[in-house]
Amino acid sequence: MEEVNYRKIHLARPTTPLPSNKILYASGYGYDPERKILTDMDELKTVKVNVLAKCPKYLEREDDAICADEVVLDQNVCEGDSGASLKDIENDTTIFGIVSFGSLCDDMLNDDLRSLPIEERKYKNAEVYTNITYYLPFICGIIGLNESIGCLIEDIKRAKKQPYFEIKRNGKISKNAPEFVADIFFGLDDFKK
Repeated sequence: MEEVNYRKIHLARPTTPLPSNKILYASGYGYDPERKILTDMDELKTVKVNVLAKCPKYLEREDDAICADEVVLDQNVCEGDSGASLKDIENDTTIFGIVSFGSLCDDMLNDDLRSLPIEERKYKNAEVYTNITYYLPFICGIIGLNESIGCLIEDIKRAKKQPYFEIKRNGKISKNAPEFVADIFFGLDDFKK
């Protein structure tokens, strides 16, 4: 059996700076359109992404997301990579985001972006990551106080102040969880109609 080395991951805080070049890395076991079907499925792939200052309008995202674009043409997160970490390879113990979705990878390969000028292909294959710092109170409300990974007492207090639901000591969620979910996906006003 292969030996596995475990280490703690640190959750990025609002004060954690992005690398100066805004380059982060995502790794996963997801779909690779260039790989033969059912071969090399256990091979971890890593892509280099450029964090965008703002999400492109067509992605309709706010502070809860980090948007990034491919650095190497046609290298992106794909189906099956969701849940993978977005981290700084120089400091690979800090996680900034979690893969939410990327481009449709088959379409990405079939598009002949190489023939387009750089400005026209910009953001064509943008991808979206869940922003860890935005959800830090929620995450820490479930994990509990754990300074070694970045869950501080102020995060726990903020988690308790949110109006939607209560996180019990055993990690169970009670109260208005459906309202919370509805507000995230549809807006609370639409849910109440």
